[in-house]
Amino acid sequence: MLQALPLLSVAPLIAAALIILAIHRDRAAKYIALAGSVLSLIIITVVALYYVGGTYRVSWFSLQGYSFNITTSVLPLNALLLALVGIVTPLIFLYSFGYMDTKSEQSRYYFEISLFAAAMMLFAISGNFITMFIAWEMLGITSYLLIGFWYAKKVVPDAARKAISTIIIGDILFLAAIIVLWSAYRTLNISALLSIAGSTVYLKVALAFILVAAFTKSAQFPFNEWLSDAMEGPTPVSAFLHSSTMVKAGVFLVAILLPLYVKAGMLMPILAIGLITAIIAVMNALSEHHIKKILAYSTMEDLALMFIALGFNAIFAAMLLFVVQTFYKALLFMSAGSIMKATGEENIYKTYNFGFKTNKLLYISTIIGVLSLAGIFPLGGFFGKLGIDTSASSMYIYVALVAIDFLSSVYIFRWLYLPSRKDSYLSSFGYRTVPRSMLAPIAILAVLVLASGLAYFMLPMYYAAMPKFSIGIIDPLIETALVLAGLGIAYILYSRGRATHVDASSMEYKLLHNSFFINAFYVYLLKGIELLGEGFDALNDAINSVINGGAYSFILLGNALKRIENGSINTYAIAFAAGIVFLVIVFAMNLIK
Repeated sequence: MLQALPLLSVAPLIAAALIILAIHRDRAAKYIALAGSVLSLIIITVVALYYVGGTYRVSWFSLQGYSFNITTSVLPLNALLLALVGIVTPLIFLYSFGYMDTKSEQSRYYFEISLFAAAMMLFAISGNFITMFIAWEMLGITSYLLIGFWYAKKVVPDAARKAISTIIIGDILFLAAIIVLWSAYRTLNISALLSIAGSTVYLKVALAFILVAAFTKSAQFPFNEWLSDAMEGPTPVSAFLHSSTMVKAGVFLVAILLPLYVKAGMLMPILAIGLITAIIAVMNALSEHHIKKILAYSTMEDLALMFIALGFNAIFAAMLLFVVQTFYKALLFMSAGSIMKATGEENIYKTYNFGFKTNKLLYISTIIGVLSLAGIFPLGGFFGKLGIDTSASSMYIYVALVAIDFLSSVYIFRWLYLPSRKDSYLSSFGYRTVPRSMLAPIAILAVLVLASGLAYFMLPMYYAAMPKFSIGIIDPLIETALVLAGLGIAYILYSRGRATHVDASSMEYKLLHNSFFINAFYVYLLKGIELLGEGFDALNDAINSVINGGAYSFILLGNALKRIENGSINTYAIAFAAGIVFLVIVFAMNLIK
């Protein structure tokens, strides 16, 4: 029983999904899914409190003397991610009660999202690369189904295909890394690989493959564009995806393998890609109009900051932001979904006067989430971003990070002010009431965001290998001053002022919103691959032509020789005489020499 205990945390959600699939009753589906998620949370609580530090194996099958196991690990980092997923999952399901109000969709939706949550929980507790790869693939498949959930909409299938096409690049490289590691070390157990002494070429190749796989899953440059397009999925999916599930998988994978990256001297690529992605994300968020895509670029930035911290080997700073981001990002996406539900609008500039301030619970909760993301003391976002800034070992990178903090506060306060603003010509605009099932998880998350600052003190107690960074005076003052400056600028432009949206045809928009260039890069890259394939095809045709031509020549020669075998004595006599003449000539030439 103890060996299978971590797997029991996944079992209720898989069971719920199978029950939903079997009965196919829309009215009951949401209650079954919620019950499964609550039961999983109870089991996760027991595992996280009493079984941290253990590794458990369940035999799967044997092949040529090697036993393949489903290995689970409840080391502190595994338990941390498992707990985050366990907490958020019931809140997402409860929020979905009000958001997914079309009854005919509910069986399919709760079936898919239950499997998605189960896949992330299995990934969190994976103790070897076999278990991890199974969960990794389940995440990709279920995310494809959920992003493309409303497949009848024209753009949705394209968004889902874009996501899975990008992610599958990482899947292939992840599998290649597993093959390299097995060939070199004859083990796929993560704890065994972490104890490898020294660095070899095989290890560096495998780590490079894994790093690219992590970048595809966590939407880092140049694989970042799928994440904003994934906003075509239902908002509960977006909240789940961006807070505690798939996009965190890449960061978590690099975090648990960080000792190997240090040993192999491969931290610089992690740092460089993180910094590039953060800059791209902030620029896009400043110019984006879609209410959820602004938050998507914010997630991209948060993930990039985590990679930057890992690039500095600052595991505590990375994990601190990893934890606090879970709660404020889920809260903000739920707030965005509530605004969209009430107004029927996705464009942030068309959500004026929807009654935001009249719904005090929603408004205050949203403000708490915004303040945490911006980095206001004493909320968790303040400690998370401060940890990233103080981990910088270069003044140039430190300046870039505090500039990113400033611009983040500008775009997130813009995101807050625009739905709160009233315009006279929209004074008669009406809005729908937000269901209580959507407001309850928002309120719970607001409380968690308020308490998230405690993670700075509690994480080192939970995991002694992550000593907390020291907080001085200068860094907090710089961060607070820049955040307040961003707040003031956004207030002047978007609350008190009448700043209009950035015109998509303007140079300002084209400079800031760089998605066009990245998508163009994808197009040219695919065209290059297509041309390369056509070149190989042409070479293949040429080689086949030569081989076929040679074969045809031998066929003609064979047909000609067949005519000699006609049974005529005269033909044979002539052939015999010709042979004698040939031998005489050869013999004579040798005598002359």
